[in-house]
Amino acid sequence: MAALLGVLFWGDGGKAAAQNPEPEEVAPIERLQKLISGLTTLEGDFTQESFSEGRGRLKVSQGHLTAARPGRFRWDYQQPYEQIIVSDGKLIWYYEPDLKQVTQVGATGLDRSPASVLVDGKPIKETFDWEEVPGEQGKAPSIRLTPKKESNFRKIQITLHPKRDQLLSMEVEDTLGNRSVIYFENLVVNRKLDPGLFTFKIPPGVDLIEQ
Repeated sequence: MAALLGVLFWGDGGKAAAQNPEPEEVAPIERLQKLISGLTTLEGDFTQESFSEGRGRLKVSQGHLTAARPGRFRWDYQQPYEQIIVSDGKLIWYYEPDLKQVTQVGATGLDRSPASVLVDGKPIKETFDWEEVPGEQGKAPSIRLTPKKESNFRKIQITLHPKRDQLLSMEVEDTLGNRSVIYFENLVVNRKLDPGLFTFKIPPGVDLIEQ
């Protein structure tokens, strides 16, 4: 799903996750579960690098994301071209203004996508196998999640700040070996969001494709 999706923080009163105190020494998977369990909404900026198997880096995209449980998210790609992905928990819209086209699909398969980590609220160990991946010299370790059931991706690798409850990056690899690495900035969590962000009205003159 266009390398969905941004995920996982802990916050209070709309403060950025980077401002939280240092957590206790716990297993990486338990830290990650704590972040997810405390999440109700999130918003921030992202930079996404896309890689193709055998062809290297294809492009770099930038934009803004918002998400809210249950099942709602919005990705506004701003560079290198505009694209919007919106879900109200029942339907997902992929809008490409340059093509004057929007594709509408049901969100019933969301539990087979990387977005499930963010929006379905299930315990991680229930749907994923996990392992800690040591970081390179001077870099934080990561948590690699592999879906236990059939999915449209092979793995998700999430890197948290080594001392603070803060998401640094998320890497998604699909079943064809293509990868997207998403770096997060200016994250704010658990702030009240306008529900209208997660609905989509088809602009005049735009073709609708239903799947």
